Amino acid sequence: MPVAPNPGGNRPGGGGQKIFGPAAVTALAVMGVAVLLIRFVYAVNAERGGFWQKPETGQSEAEIAPPCLADEEIWGAWSAEDCVENVEDFDPKAPNHKQQGVKLPYYRAEFFDDGTAMIKSSEPSFISASEGVPCRWTNGDAPDILPGIGERVVVRAIKRIDGKDYMFADFAELKSMAEAPAGYYVFVKNKPKYVYPGDDFRNRDLRNYDFSQTKESIHSVSFNENTIFPSTVRKAALRVMERGANPGLGIRGLHGRGITGKGVNVAIIDEPLDAGHPEYGGKIAEYKDFGSGAASSAQGPAIAGLLAGDSMGTAPGVNIYYAAVPAWEMYDAQYYASALDWIIEINAGLPEGEKIKVACISPNPENPLPWINVDKYLASFMRAEKEGILVLDCTNEHGAVLGACSRDYENPEDVSLCKPKGAYRIAIAPYHYDGEARDIYLDEEEADENMLRVPISCKTLPETVELADGSHAYKYRYDSKGQLSWALPYAAGVLAMGWQVRPGLGGDEMMEILFDTAQIDSKGNKYICPEAFIDYLGN
Repeated sequence: MPVAPNPGGNRPGGGGQKIFGPAAVTALAVMGVAVLLIRFVYAVNAERGGFWQKPETGQSEAEIAPPCLADEEIWGAWSAEDCVENVEDFDPKAPNHKQQGVKLPYYRAEFFDDGTAMIKSSEPSFISASEGVPCRWTNGDAPDILPGIGERVVVRAIKRIDGKDYMFADFAELKSMAEAPAGYYVFVKNKPKYVYPGDDFRNRDLRNYDFSQTKESIHSVSFNENTIFPSTVRKAALRVMERGANPGLGIRGLHGRGITGKGVNVAIIDEPLDAGHPEYGGKIAEYKDFGSGAASSAQGPAIAGLLAGDSMGTAPGVNIYYAAVPAWEMYDAQYYASALDWIIEINAGLPEGEKIKVACISPNPENPLPWINVDKYLASFMRAEKEGILVLDCTNEHGAVLGACSRDYENPEDVSLCKPKGAYRIAIAPYHYDGEARDIYLDEEEADENMLRVPISCKTLPETVELADGSHAYKYRYDSKGQLSWALPYAAGVLAMGWQVRPGLGGDEMMEILFDTAQIDSKGNKYICPEAFIDYLGN
């Protein structure tokens, strides 16, 4: 294992004493106090490491001296094990601090591939920094390419002993401030954190996760613009975000033919959203809140984006009448009944040729248990149908049923590669799961001729983030799994494109054609086929 240019590990002028005494260890312990003195110079925020940006170093690679170690050896999470005067003094079976009868302060350091690091400690000066105190690291005597970003940690050597990697790190500036003697903190490398399909990494720092087995399958996890990826996979994550915006199944080809649902009026009854997101901005004809009291949510922007988003929507040309409901007030169908009545009222005032064609309602308020006020929702449902509004919800109690399927990430246009598998949100009986709703996967072997499957997986979605000052930031997220309710806006958008082509057809007629033009697999599962649907209507 290579070491620093100083092979013996002795610091200049540090000969003689081989191990720290109690006073030296105590002096090292106070170095945490000094961290607060330099925290104000820390200038790296979460966006610096975002997967969509390249860290600014201020120097080209050619200007950086060759490192004493491979940087990859340094990256990762490490925990303090000991402190020694010289590298050869360290013995993991007989730690120096134990010989001296001194408790070693807890330190955990994470070294990232952009030259920054975060250090957590049990020292009082660290307690207020729940995420750790920022600093930077250099590889031996390599030039410091991140000046002015807080404390600098110099990694002098890494040695493998009994199957474990130990790092010898020099907190040079802190020790000079604390007037501690020369020496090293010894860190042991922690086990790597792995990435598994289906993991949700929104707003997470992943720079020390092991992507060696999943670099080419980032599409199997969920993340957003606040997720910080290691530099080795940032480009791959960006590609996933870009590919996830494609609705697939020939939708963009139909848009290229001018079929976008232009001028068709639709309705959404779902969680609240901020109508200003640029993905669907200007497409909300009217918005009314039915008791949610919230400015936005995760679900609302996703539903609007899947239906009418400029980059990911199936029908970016539609106009939306949006009713916001408090979905977290579980199982009260009255909210949905009131919202649907509002849609009916608006529809009554619209001129012929501009009526609302379809309404999307994410949950299933028709299920008798545990919902209350189901009779009120059913009454509103029947009134809407009587007024010519096709209502799509997650019901399986009557008529045609919209189901979920996964699409092939590499070939999103090929409907024959879709599979009857989707994530279904179990929330109707959470007491079966210790009071917590969970996602499960169902691979349905039996086909249902009354079910039309719609792709819900591998989707890029709009996201509204509330900032500390109360304002909103408009961003994007990627979801690998999806949920059943996402089938509704996708299908509603396809139907809207159909109404652009044949505006005189009713909702039942449109649904019948949508089913008749579906792709059917060997088991009898039916999959939505937008191109065949539009081609049929155009003939």
